[in-house]
Amino acid sequence: MFQILIYVLIVFGCLGQSTSPGSIDEARVFIAANRTAVRNEKCIKNGSWLLAFGIAKPGLDSSSSHRAALAAARMDALANIVQSRVLERIREGLEALPLAVHSSVTRVIVRNYSGQIKLESLQILEQGEDKTGVWVYLAVPVAGVFQKDLPRSVTECLAGIALGPENGINATESDYFYEAALICGVPDAKAAWIRSYPDLLKPQLSEQPVQHGIRFWVDHRTEVMRLLPDLKTPSDIKKAMLALPYCKDLFDLLSSALSAQGLTHVANEFKNLQPAVNCSAIDKLSDADLGKELASIGAENNLAIKLIIAFDGKFPEKGEKSKQSYHEALAAYTKSEFSTAIPLCLKAVSESYNANTINLLGATAGQCGLNRLGVILCRQALFIDPLHPYASANLAVGYEKLGEQKLAEEYARRAISSEKTDQWSKDQAERILSRSK
Repeated sequence: MFQILIYVLIVFGCLGQSTSPGSIDEARVFIAANRTAVRNEKCIKNGSWLLAFGIAKPGLDSSSSHRAALAAARMDALANIVQSRVLERIREGLEALPLAVHSSVTRVIVRNYSGQIKLESLQILEQGEDKTGVWVYLAVPVAGVFQKDLPRSVTECLAGIALGPENGINATESDYFYEAALICGVPDAKAAWIRSYPDLLKPQLSEQPVQHGIRFWVDHRTEVMRLLPDLKTPSDIKKAMLALPYCKDLFDLLSSALSAQGLTHVANEFKNLQPAVNCSAIDKLSDADLGKELASIGAENNLAIKLIIAFDGKFPEKGEKSKQSYHEALAAYTKSEFSTAIPLCLKAVSESYNANTINLLGATAGQCGLNRLGVILCRQALFIDPLHPYASANLAVGYEKLGEQKLAEEYARRAISSEKTDQWSKDQAERILSRSK
């Protein structure tokens, strides 16, 4: 069950140590009369003894495989003794938690604290083999159980694990751990929960930018949407979340799946994650004029740009390195060849989704009179890089053209205050602010 090195040391270092004949006879008598009860309960306290059952199945029908199974059965019995001692300290608090989290939380706690329990004077009472596998009954005197700094409550255990090493919780246990930790009010639980998740999901849980997030949507959206009705288990849904970061459809689906498992607090965490967008929002532009602007540059079927629009210019993307196409587009823009620059900008964006390429497309769209589209694209560029040298000024100019003077002034002030803003941007910002005086 919990194959920990300390168990191996106990098995070979302590089994067969002498105890008083009278007391061990009492343990043998109890086992003879209560084999089924001990087998079912895994570990029972009787008088001054702890009596445990362990079992393992041989992998092959060979003498070496059977010997290995016997060693595994002994370790299973030892794990059951350790588990019973840990649970003895936290049983009351564990029973106050939802039944759905009991087994997983128990495994996490026992695994993390089993090393703080030492056993001495272990005895093999019976061992054998039947159709269920190789089995063993062990006994250890209660006086031979030594506990070092074992927490006295579930909350203390969970708090200690949250502050402990990264491998304290594995991915399959993390949601159950977090549910219990939220109920118990453990302050550092969320960081431990995020830490235990796959790397591509960690940014989403902490609401941070995702590396190649737009690229994942472009490459996998059709496939994931086709599979959406068949995604039932949390593990399958999480795999889909790697392909479509910040997809509200998947957040909601995962929330429902976790709720069905009794993990209501964790379900709410996913349901409330921001920013997120429904897949349907990408196909339905509510602003008809914006749709016309998109069509005017031949981008009405450009999934990446439609994704940025659906996220309202707030897609959490880290950004990719620009390719040669960006420099070609920038050269055309610098020469004021805006109609020539548009297809070059579209190519630059499709080859590398980052603040520079998206801002350049937004600025070029603005120069062509496509101000709604330009504002959203420049806002996305600024969201990716809050210190971008041009995006704030381009936004200020775009909002000015749309008649949104307050927003124009807001971004103009932001452009002036940024240490990376270039002179052109500051000149535009000062011009806009001078109008409000």
